[in-house]
Amino acid sequence: MPVEKMPQELTNPEIASLARTAKETADPVKGELVFRKSNLTCLTCHAIGGAGGRIGPDLSSLGTSSPAETIIRSILYPNASIKEGFELQRVAKKDGTELMGYLVSNGTSDIVLRDVAGQEVSIPKSQITIIEKVPGSLMPAGLTASLDKEEFINLVSFLSKLGESGKFRVPTARFVRRWNTVSASKELARKIGTDGPGYIVKENAKVLWQPAYSKVSGELPLDELPVIDANTGKRYSFARFDIEVVSKGNVNLEMNSTAGLNAWVGSKPLKLTDRGVVTDLPQGIHTITVAVDRSLHKDVPLSIQLLDAETAPAQTRLVIGR
Repeated sequence: MPVEKMPQELTNPEIASLARTAKETADPVKGELVFRKSNLTCLTCHAIGGAGGRIGPDLSSLGTSSPAETIIRSILYPNASIKEGFELQRVAKKDGTELMGYLVSNGTSDIVLRDVAGQEVSIPKSQITIIEKVPGSLMPAGLTASLDKEEFINLVSFLSKLGESGKFRVPTARFVRRWNTVSASKELARKIGTDGPGYIVKENAKVLWQPAYSKVSGELPLDELPVIDANTGKRYSFARFDIEVVSKGNVNLEMNSTAGLNAWVGSKPLKLTDRGVVTDLPQGIHTITVAVDRSLHKDVPLSIQLLDAETAPAQTRLVIGR
């Protein structure tokens, strides 16, 4: 029998029935996998734990403020209810250009607008001719039309549990959540086969990076990372993240497993122990790159936690966002 597709128009009793099913029998673990599907682009606009898009609201505590019925309506009819602070604004400037986005701040001499790419843009008021609200939401209707009914219900179950006690509350521990991964290509595979995985951190490396995000738990699933076949019997995946060192000192990165991993800060190799690495870093933003040998690092997600070093700890924070 063909799988039943999720209808995009529902009556109030149908919404109530779906909400009950989502609460009582659905699988939120499977729902998180649906949420992370690239074709839904949820993380392009929304963040969890600060990692993800900044166009829509952060969803970390959605389940504590919105019941399942409200979530269903928000998905199917995004224009019906706009969260406060996410009313779309149109700004027309004297030079004839226009910007669309959300108003972040309204100062005495300028405004700050978060545009549709999630970037904050400061605009002097002296350059503005019109600021007006635009009806509707940037979230289009029909995003879940490709899902079957079971996938949709599992998705709602996951969203309705975000922020509640248990496995769908973002941990207070400082797990890396915002990553970039390497897109596979024949040229990159050839270079890594010739130069080894360290090619990835060379200044002249031709590499296309794309965003990736950890699950609520802080784990980055390996099966979501592109695999590069180096034609030497080795298959690699790569991921990198940024740390801001506010005051210099030792930085402690604890890893759930270092089997098959190589790591660099900038282009400098890091010496990993079985627990991760402690390294002395100066003030500034530093990129940590990890190469995963897929033949040695199997069936274990990538999980890295930023801890305070025992001696001479640096003051640090993880760079999050899109």
